[in-house]
Amino acid sequence: MRLDSLLRREDFFLIFRKSLQRFLIDPNSSVVIYKRPNKQANYYVLPLLNLIFPSDTPTQILFELSSQYIFNPNPIKRLLNFLYVFIATLPLFRFFVSSHYIFIPPLHDDLNLSIFLPGNHSIKSFKPSSSSLIVFRKSFESIELFDDCIRNRFLIMNSCFSADIKMPVLSEYNKSLSFYAESFLPGLPLNRISSKTLKHEFVQISCNQIILLTNLSRSSIQIANYSLCLLHKVFECLRSLPDCYPITFCDNIKSIVIAIYHSLSSFSPNHYIPTSLTHGDFQPANILIHCTDRNSYPVIIDWEFLSIRSSWYDLFVFHLNTRSPLQLSSRLLSFSNDIPLVTQLINCVHNYHHDLHHSYIQIFLLEDILFRLRDSSIFDPHELDIGLTTFIDELLIYFDLHDRI
Repeated sequence: MRLDSLLRREDFFLIFRKSLQRFLIDPNSSVVIYKRPNKQANYYVLPLLNLIFPSDTPTQILFELSSQYIFNPNPIKRLLNFLYVFIATLPLFRFFVSSHYIFIPPLHDDLNLSIFLPGNHSIKSFKPSSSSLIVFRKSFESIELFDDCIRNRFLIMNSCFSADIKMPVLSEYNKSLSFYAESFLPGLPLNRISSKTLKHEFVQISCNQIILLTNLSRSSIQIANYSLCLLHKVFECLRSLPDCYPITFCDNIKSIVIAIYHSLSSFSPNHYIPTSLTHGDFQPANILIHCTDRNSYPVIIDWEFLSIRSSWYDLFVFHLNTRSPLQLSSRLLSFSNDIPLVTQLINCVHNYHHDLHHSYIQIFLLEDILFRLRDSSIFDPHELDIGLTTFIDELLIYFDLHDRI
């Protein structure tokens, strides 16, 4: 999520201040945010380019980090985006187009004079002189989920598949300060590549990497037990959902997950499903293509949702495009009726069983509801998460249409 969206969603600068506090050399000093130009400020903020950077950062570095925001299928909008990126990163103009100005006291060497790239649950810092990123947990985010993600990433790196699964390489993990270092990989996300041929080729390669990932920690679990486990986790997330969400909204989620659970709990103890490590947010925006070498393999990035789920979870997320929930109900209805497609995807990671056809989708939906709730459980949000509310509305439409057929 880009900084302009984060600023609408949450009190980002409060979170940013608290997140940086643990890295200050002088614990008695503090980060100061200014809404207007201030001589003490040594950092500027460009929300549309997702940048918080030292005021004297060279233009070329800022332009390269911002180049992904130039792309637009409309040539006129693409030109306007280019002009904005070009002008906003020039020393003469960046002062005037910045939305905020920040004074950041000296930080520990790993972060001092870094460029910060905000994200949903973590913040990345990049030093032009370094080949790695420092990724640190945002304050108020779950330490347990952060640690679990890192543990699973080391599991991948130490496996026999590590050379075949292209991802940023972890080089350091500091558990006490909740940060890790990973290799910095320049490139463009797949959703900002215009060539349909290249897109198709890179999607196939990336999907094959995801299928390899499922072989890392393959296990199985009873359908009834797994659905009960997911039900408990969803209810736990609902209890911690911010107060801005109305009771009726929470009741709608409960009605959906209970209905799914009742359907899945009817399976006998002999019915199992495969589970494995999954990326969790497998979508075109998280597939990185090298800027200059188009012959290089695509790299899958943003592994912060890495966890154990049903083995087909990532493939369903990608093919259903669930990260863009608008009109998801019609895609779900079409998908659930497309037995050949579902069969093909399931057979990539498991042997398809016709009597479990709807169960594959129901289990996936329970897992994706849990994903959405965890992604929306942020500190003191300014507004409802439109992604979550649209997702639940679309599920209500889907189940209503599905019951009618």
